[in-house]
Amino acid sequence: MTPTVRLLARLDRVRPVGGGWWSARCPAHNDQRNSLAVAESDSSRALVTCQAGCSTGAITGAVGLRVSDLFDNTGNGTGHRIVAAYNYTDERGELGNDR
Repeated sequence: MTPTVRLLARLDRVRPVGGGWWSARCPAHNDQRNSLAVAESDSSRALVTCQAGCSTGAITGAVGLRVSDLFDNTGNGTGHRIVAAYNYTDERGELGNDR
C-alpha cells in the first residue's frame, strides 16, 4: 500500500478532482467542506496541503500517522535512497566524531 493510499483510507469524503489529486475533509480542523488536497509524487510520496493552513504534522497526527508515513520507505526503489555520502572534516582537517 502506498503512503497516499494509506492516508486516503483514513480521510472522510475523499473524491478525485483530476490531475492525480484528491480532495477530502481535513481531519486537523472542523472542516465543513473539503479543504484538504492530496496527491502522489513521482517518488510515491504523499503530497498534502490544507487550504485552511493546517500543518502536515497536524493532519497526519489527526489520523494516527506520522509525517514520515507519507514517504515510501519500503526499499522497493520508489522511495528515497542514498546516492552519495561524504566525509566532512573540521577546520583542522579531522573527521568528526559523529560518523
